[in-house]
Amino acid sequence: MPLDNRPDERNLIDKLLKYTKVINEPNSMTTIPHALNTLKSLIERRRNGIYNLVNPGLISAQDIMHLYQRIIDPTHTFEPMSLTQLDKATLGKRSNCELSTSKLALEGLALPEIHLAVEECLIGYRSRL
Repeated sequence: MPLDNRPDERNLIDKLLKYTKVINEPNSMTTIPHALNTLKSLIERRRNGIYNLVNPGLISAQDIMHLYQRIIDPTHTFEPMSLTQLDKATLGKRSNCELSTSKLALEGLALPEIHLAVEECLIGYRSRL
């Protein structure tokens, strides 16, 4: 799930803002600015193969919206939604996953922990509103 520091219809922040209910299922996520820096390092090292360019740790949509409220808009409201409720409301089933960053660590590379990275992205996002 890509999250960026710039407002855009494909940014997870913008997508979540459209929902009145969000789930609290933790997942691996990628903050685009950090992923791009890491990708640049991999290219410079001439590495190839499959790397999970995700920030270490897990975060949920509710966590992101709580951070959004704290950093950008304390008046933003949403309700929690269970995975069971979501499954009843949508045709497709949701997958939740935690991706390993161990291969990046072997290269001496790491993206910032996901909560800190999302905070940083939200601060940048706020400056672009």
